[in-house]
Amino acid sequence: MPRKRKKKTVAPATPLAWGLEAVRPDPSGLLSWPTLDPVQEVGQWDLERLYRAARALSFNSPPVRRAIDVTVNLMGWLLPQPATPDAEWNKRAREHFMRHAMNPSLFDSAGVLNFVTAQLWLEYFRAVDGDALVVSTEWEGRPCFSFFRAPQVSENGYGGGESMGVVRNYRGRALLYRVFNYATGRVFHVPAASAWLYRHNPDPGHPRGVTDLVGGITTAKDEMEINGFIKALAKLQASIGLVETKKDNDKAPGLMSQFADVMKPVSGMTPAESTMLGMSFGGSKVVSLAPGRDVKAITDNRPGPNTLQFLATQHKRVDDSLGLSNAVADDSSKLTSASTRLELDMLKRWIDKRQHWRKPMLHWVYRYFIAAEIAAGRLDPPREGNFEAVYWVPCRDLSIDVGRLASAAVNLMREGVMSRRQYTLATEGRTPEEIAAENAELFAHYAELEQLHGLSPGSLRQSALGATDVGTPAPDNSEANNIDK
Repeated sequence: MPRKRKKKTVAPATPLAWGLEAVRPDPSGLLSWPTLDPVQEVGQWDLERLYRAARALSFNSPPVRRAIDVTVNLMGWLLPQPATPDAEWNKRAREHFMRHAMNPSLFDSAGVLNFVTAQLWLEYFRAVDGDALVVSTEWEGRPCFSFFRAPQVSENGYGGGESMGVVRNYRGRALLYRVFNYATGRVFHVPAASAWLYRHNPDPGHPRGVTDLVGGITTAKDEMEINGFIKALAKLQASIGLVETKKDNDKAPGLMSQFADVMKPVSGMTPAESTMLGMSFGGSKVVSLAPGRDVKAITDNRPGPNTLQFLATQHKRVDDSLGLSNAVADDSSKLTSASTRLELDMLKRWIDKRQHWRKPMLHWVYRYFIAAEIAAGRLDPPREGNFEAVYWVPCRDLSIDVGRLASAAVNLMREGVMSRRQYTLATEGRTPEEIAAENAELFAHYAELEQLHGLSPGSLRQSALGATDVGTPAPDNSEANNIDK
């Protein structure tokens, strides 16, 4: 007969040991839920809360709205530069793409956005909502695109639904997107091959993006509430303005009683003089106070230095949530000579990182458009190379010392340790080949002018290139000028 084992008693663990404190809501209403499943980190209910909170701040909080605008402006836009070996086709394809893509009635199915404004639109609502959906479609036989905000990628228009609007296979690859139509109240399905969910730092384990404000929502709300209280105090102070003081046991009628009764003129003044004097100060009468009474103005020194410093710290946390330096986003006066260069280099790295998340989507848009145009016979394929080969030209670099940076870049290119293409794309938005072709065209025009006006060969070219020109105009008695004599 088996023996019964004696039951061991285990002392109960403290709540901190079991991590129960981590799942209790804090005074701000946040709930921390540690999990190893990325899908459960931000669920359907969390998404809807984030949408509402982030949108409320983007509309009602000027500092938050400005921080998002700074993010969008720093990201800017990128333009395509075809890079096949066929230079003539590259020029023709870019002109064809830009002529179509910059026309909102052709590029956007709603007829509102073009290729540049669509990038700004996507970046703004990706920062607020976390992601946005781009769908490739057609309009009158031409390729175009439709754009949907994050809450529409769902089953109910609020970011909810069993799959949060994204149906994926067992490997985590998106198969289709569910898009909610607010006008009809119905959901239509979009194949994943015809759409791109634009988001930053995509997590393969999570189907959706998260707003950039996720780390600063509660801080921004606290900042708005504190500013609201300070504003209410300022309004209260302005509405009262003056207070009449009196001694204890003083029962004489006060200033308000005199205003309520028929007011008497000040002693020594006629009623007309008293009225004129009162009107000059914005009142109807000048009245005298009862003996022992005094009138004091209400003064308030709020917000004090500590409160202002606290608000500045709170706003810095909002910038930190966006990944921006507070000195760059809000207060450039904090930058010194050395820190400016460091901040600009860090800012460039921040922009490059985010543009790497955008480039695949832009390449998908470019590839869809060019392939559709080639298939329709409106654009011939390149004679050699892949039509998908393309460079993405960003906006011009930000700099406060263009001369110093340009001199350093020239020296680096002269020594062969820096790419000319990298420099011209960053500063001029063009390739070296385009600049060389433009210069060749200009010099050919100068040669015609020299011959027309009887100038020595190269004289206009010398003035066009400046001191960096290694060539010199040929003298009149040179062999080049006397070859036919």
